[in-house]
Amino acid sequence: MNRLLELVRRHRTGLIVGAWFLFSGWVSYVAIVQDSLEQLDREWYRERELRAEFETKHAQGVTLEQYRAQYRTMEATFPEFLRSLPATYDAAALTATLAQTSDDAGVELLSVKPGTERVREFYVELPLAVELEGSYTQLGLFAEAVAALPRVLTLNDFVISRSSDDALSMRAEVRAYRYREADP
Repeated sequence: MNRLLELVRRHRTGLIVGAWFLFSGWVSYVAIVQDSLEQLDREWYRERELRAEFETKHAQGVTLEQYRAQYRTMEATFPEFLRSLPATYDAAALTATLAQTSDDAGVELLSVKPGTERVREFYVELPLAVELEGSYTQLGLFAEAVAALPRVLTLNDFVISRSSDDALSMRAEVRAYRYREADP
């Protein structure tokens, strides 16, 4: 122990200088390196975000020409589609079409009540309130047949309930569409 104390007394200046260097090194690490490491972590996280954004935009850029071609095709076909909509409604013909479709599906058409036209930007909707009765399969066949009609008709807001032991009742809104340009 005495020997150790003797060494400390002889090398006191060296030990103080060594401790000073250790302390200075630690302060430098905390002040310079630790901040740099934290900034490196932030930049690494930002790089991951930018890389993900780049990959998303790259995927969009690769398919951009395909999207443009599809858009040009849609621009060309949309007016044709609108013109394919009838210019007028024939309520009797719509009712006859629905009656024939329901007969083909084995569904009993209980009522058809035309509603008020709804004017949209390019087209006009004519809602028809229909009430049908049949089995689940027959109602499904009716919905499928309406979708397959050459005239654009859609089934909306339908409610199915049990009407008897073997039959279901369906109330729905069938919407018929016509092109608006024919309006005066």
